[in-house]
Amino acid sequence: LAGLGPDGQDPRRTDLYLPQDVTIGPDKLAYVLDWNNHRIRRIDGDTMTTVVGTGELGDAPDGYGSETSLNHPTHMSISPRGTFIISAWHNSKLMEFDPASGMLKSICGNGMRSFGGDGGPASLALLDLPTATAWDKDGNMYITDQANQRIRMVDNTKEAIITTVVGNGMPGFSGDGMPAVEAQIKLPGGQAAAPAGRITVDGEGNLYIADTANHRIRKVDVAGIITTI
Repeated sequence: LAGLGPDGQDPRRTDLYLPQDVTIGPDKLAYVLDWNNHRIRRIDGDTMTTVVGTGELGDAPDGYGSETSLNHPTHMSISPRGTFIISAWHNSKLMEFDPASGMLKSICGNGMRSFGGDGGPASLALLDLPTATAWDKDGNMYITDQANQRIRMVDNTKEAIITTVVGNGMPGFSGDGMPAVEAQIKLPGGQAAAPAGRITVDGEGNLYIADTANHRIRKVDVAGIITTI
């Protein structure tokens, strides 16, 4: 049943509300993204507990994860540091959760739905409905910036510089056989649109995109050329 299930129960007897994602953490435990309850929950044996989110809508302030209110987080990935990167979708932020300390902090986006920051530090960049993140073998992080119709990358340097690697910002379909930054992708852009545009990176560094509203899977190779596969 859909509901705001209490902590401390058997996971098979706990209510969730439209769960979106499951990620295995560095501790080998399963973490469930309880989307419409605005929470991240952990399964440890026969017990489910909340580690991020109060269950109420909020603006995703920094602080202890269990005391922070999110707004429809959509995805979790594990960083090379062993922390969780949470795509706080309706908050237009990426949040980093450290399971060891229980602390949550914003690493990209200030909550304003907009586009900006390319060429500068990710901490100062602006996002518009970030849906998902993925990592390559060199530790660079890729972001589906859904309503900005782009895939962006934060490089693995001390400065953590963000750039656009796919999409010219205009929704549509174009660009196969060309540099991905000149191409068009089409992801639903409205606040009420479903989370879209999930991504993954293979061991050779090729990026794969669910180009959702174009009904295609597209590949960006290591030379930066996009094709439909």
